[in-house]
Amino acid sequence: MTVVLAGGMLAFLVMVAWTWASTPVSFDGGINLQVAQNMADGAGYARNYQGLRYFPSEVATNVPYVLPATAIFALFGVNLVTAQLTNIVYLALFAVALFVFLGRSMGMAWASFAVLATFAAPGMMIYGGNGYGELVALFWWLLGTLILFSGSPPPSSRDLFLCGVCFGLSVATKTVLAIGVGSTGLILCLYSLQAEGLSRNTLQRILFVAAGFAVPLAAIEAWRWLALGNSATYLDWWQFQFVEIGEQAGVVEHFQDTPGVWAKGAKHFVVLSNYLQLNPALAAVWLLFPCLVCSLYAFSPRKELKWLVLSILLCAVAYMTWWLFVTPSMKAWPRRIFNGVVLINLLWVFACYAGNAVPFLARRSAAVLSALSILAACAFFVHGGLQAFSSKKPALEREFARAVEALESAPGNAPIFGKGWYSSPVLALYSGRTVTDINTVPAAELEKQTAAYLAIDPPAIAAKAFDIYLRRFQHRAVLIGQWFQVYEVDFSSRLDWTEPFRNPDASLKHDIEFAGETYAPAIGLFDDHWASMDTELLLAPVKASEVRLTVYRPMVPYLFDRPLTITAYLEGCELGSNVVPTDRVTTLTFKVPATCALGEGQPLVLRLISDNISRGDSRWGIESRQLSYILTRVALVPG
Repeated sequence: MTVVLAGGMLAFLVMVAWTWASTPVSFDGGINLQVAQNMADGAGYARNYQGLRYFPSEVATNVPYVLPATAIFALFGVNLVTAQLTNIVYLALFAVALFVFLGRSMGMAWASFAVLATFAAPGMMIYGGNGYGELVALFWWLLGTLILFSGSPPPSSRDLFLCGVCFGLSVATKTVLAIGVGSTGLILCLYSLQAEGLSRNTLQRILFVAAGFAVPLAAIEAWRWLALGNSATYLDWWQFQFVEIGEQAGVVEHFQDTPGVWAKGAKHFVVLSNYLQLNPALAAVWLLFPCLVCSLYAFSPRKELKWLVLSILLCAVAYMTWWLFVTPSMKAWPRRIFNGVVLINLLWVFACYAGNAVPFLARRSAAVLSALSILAACAFFVHGGLQAFSSKKPALEREFARAVEALESAPGNAPIFGKGWYSSPVLALYSGRTVTDINTVPAAELEKQTAAYLAIDPPAIAAKAFDIYLRRFQHRAVLIGQWFQVYEVDFSSRLDWTEPFRNPDASLKHDIEFAGETYAPAIGLFDDHWASMDTELLLAPVKASEVRLTVYRPMVPYLFDRPLTITAYLEGCELGSNVVPTDRVTTLTFKVPATCALGEGQPLVLRLISDNISRGDSRWGIESRQLSYILTRVALVPG
């Protein structure tokens, strides 16, 4: 049996690695690996988007993942295999750690079964690789927990320190693993108090773990401080991160959420059931049964297993509780519960083994419990394993290769544009081309580009991120696919976007109060009345002597260190420029020269070009929209 399980473990690992090695990484993985690519090229821990930005806030998986990826890229370059190799190595290390440490206390057959259980976790094929850091962070936490509790108690000073180092690397990879560190820390305190009470040894154990925990974090923070340049910038970076972490976790209100804790839990449980591809009743069995059985380990005399299982159980329960009842509904993605799913699968193995570790179960009861647990676990594991290999999309991979080839074939001096958050990081990573945020390019500069490219990936297609440019400028489709699109655009040649509104039913106006209405015949103007750097409105015909704009520039960070200036054009005739003051509602007046040739009785196009954009509430984030100023009123004043 041991040989069969070990062979299955190795075969599964090879199949996963083979599948990943022919698949492009995910959107988030592309962002993470762009930092590794820049590190390998000697540019530092930075992403080259909206300029070269050190320790960019959008990178959600950090140094313990990025550094090995950097070494791989430096040695072998960037391709499908090398981009996935860091995840493949970490998956192998995860398997080795479980096999070695559990093999000592449970035997090789059970250790192999545990490895297979984690491999068969739903979502492993997607979230275990593809540039994601979830499994990497979980590996470091699990390694620390195994070092701490899988040997003969009490743990040595060396083991306590190494455990702390692993915990530090875990949190440094992804902050959400603070859940795991807190869970194991609590179990360590309970173990120490039970063994020796509130003694000097108890305090020493905690201090050894804390010292190890601080070592990698202190080194990374020193690196970050040096990269950011000074203490003020470093503190500003962390202030943004603390707010962002709180909002993402759901402890600070920000994202769309479901009112009521129980209603939220029910809604998120449906998401979990769909993710597991189980009906809710079976999903409840999958979740609750191993937790209930593993709670019996609290009475086990097998101390090398008792505290390990209780630590994994507490982490899994805390993870599930947070995701079901705390995390905002807008962020209740399957990826964020993946680590909890892996731990529940692992708990199923300990539930199967409970008959060997819980003393008060009668022999027949233990046999029945183990048999039922093994049958249920195998059913769930086979279901999860089959689900994993159904996620591969050969058509997407072929289309991706064509999109990369299209960008590689573009002239070297031709700019390639993303838009805000929709930065096509995966296409940029594999093509080796720099993608520029089109949101940061003023209209006057953009119009000079006669042969630029738009790189559009699945998130950008779903958000219709580039539709505004395809409606306004002449373009040629280089690639139109289901998942990827590439366009060559001549920004000096404009299209007439106003044609659908040049009819009697368009309800054109020449005096618009935006606070009370949404004006459809406009482009570059958002529903909340923010204007982009290139906004156009189709207005009712009137013999105007001047144009009046009521605008507001909020007191928020802006991209360029210069005043915000608006230049107005009426039917292509320049009306002059005005500077927008900060934090004050202002009416700007633009005189219409007598030399402007305005068609009699024809709708008029008012174009407003500005030269600066807001960075939102912080200079560390990336805003998907090009937000320049708030436009509250537009009026053509008859002369």
